[in-house]
Amino acid sequence: MQTKFNIEKLNTLISNLKEKKTVDVGIFKDKSIVDGNIDLAGIGLVQEKGSVINNTPPRSFLETPLQERLSEDIKNANLLDENLEIDYNSIGKEVQQIVKNSFDTFGGRSWSKNALITIHGGWMKNKKSGKPFKAEGKGFDAPLTNTGRLKNSMDYRVVKD
Repeated sequence: MQTKFNIEKLNTLISNLKEKKTVDVGIFKDKSIVDGNIDLAGIGLVQEKGSVINNTPPRSFLETPLQERLSEDIKNANLLDENLEIDYNSIGKEVQQIVKNSFDTFGGRSWSKNALITIHGGWMKNKKSGKPFKAEGKGFDAPLTNTGRLKNSMDYRVVKD
């Protein structure tokens, strides 16, 4: 008895897996909105990693949520299209959603709350000039939610290597 297997689809899958592509996710500088002297990509970096100079605690909206959720979410996603090609756009959308969800949960409730002066406002000194100025308070302690611009600037790109 002889058994024949049609391995055409398997060969297609192997060929598609050899194609080198990556999915980049984050705030892309060319699409970042300028806000004063720093763009959203710069603001995102300060929030992600924190800043000793600005007394800003790290509030990871990118690295930590992806480490915690990515493998499980990708495992449950259908990442092959009908032609057995890896659907990189689906991967990008899934990763983008993980990052955006971190804003809704304040990093799984791990982010430090806003400082009292950020919440209520008050007098501060300019770090460069030393001149006092009155900072307006936001009125709430939830970080990274004031305008939604940082969250809404999260994007992804499929890049051929």
